[in-house]
Amino acid sequence: MSSDAPIGVFDSGLGGVNVLAELIRLMPEECYIYFGDTANNPYGTKPIEDVKQLTWDGVRWLIEQDVKAIVIACNTATSALINELRSRLTIPVFGIEPAIKPALLSPEQHRILLMATPLTIAEKKFRQLLAQMPHREAIVPIPCPGLAELIEDHPGELTEEKIRELFRGMDLSNVTGVVLGCTHYPLIQHQIETVIGHTVTFYDGAEGLARHVRQVLEEQQKLSEKKRDKPEIRFFFTDAFFIKRKQAEGILQRRGIEHLVDISHEQPICKGYKS
Repeated sequence: MSSDAPIGVFDSGLGGVNVLAELIRLMPEECYIYFGDTANNPYGTKPIEDVKQLTWDGVRWLIEQDVKAIVIACNTATSALINELRSRLTIPVFGIEPAIKPALLSPEQHRILLMATPLTIAEKKFRQLLAQMPHREAIVPIPCPGLAELIEDHPGELTEEKIRELFRGMDLSNVTGVVLGCTHYPLIQHQIETVIGHTVTFYDGAEGLARHVRQVLEEQQKLSEKKRDKPEIRFFFTDAFFIKRKQAEGILQRRGIEHLVDISHEQPICKGYKS
């Protein structure tokens, strides 16, 4: 496969755009296809078999676009299917995980909230990850049902109220950090910090994942050799295409990615999906 083939990025909705931003920052010369399954968002409260099927459908669609690598920019989908994807696909497949390790290695770690979807926290993969970590008693897992959906459908609305509900009854005075275990959650860092009531350190896995993707593609000599003045992106969503594309571009701009070539045309008909 040509090194100039695109990198596919898959998420249940808009959260993976935060990962896309880090990929672009490290690899601006690449072409990207972003696939958001907005018709079926959120994944975090669905049965695991449904998440697996939806993720497989999205991955198969990306493979049909001749991508050279696939980035699963969804913690829930990663927890549910990443091992199976890696064992069955011949192209590199990358997944995102909660950034527990950097949080626990921080010298200022004391009490760290881990916000994630119920499925991510319940999955064996997460429990295995946490079991490997030193000082894991500092981690306080907080399942956040409905939060990703709220962020996706009502950006800027009601999220602070929902966070207060999730934190109700907790002593937040000694919280020093928050692990954002869903790619949607970096979009509401300000609201989370407001509810906690003091400055905390946020950890998410997007930057580390992007570094790993670049390292592997470089080792496999699959980095693009084409010199582009701006990164090229094609957005695809299974529902509300034009609204979601505009929101995605807004997220990239807020993350400092202001100069890009959007070569999207129109919403595709995606196999296995119903909008």
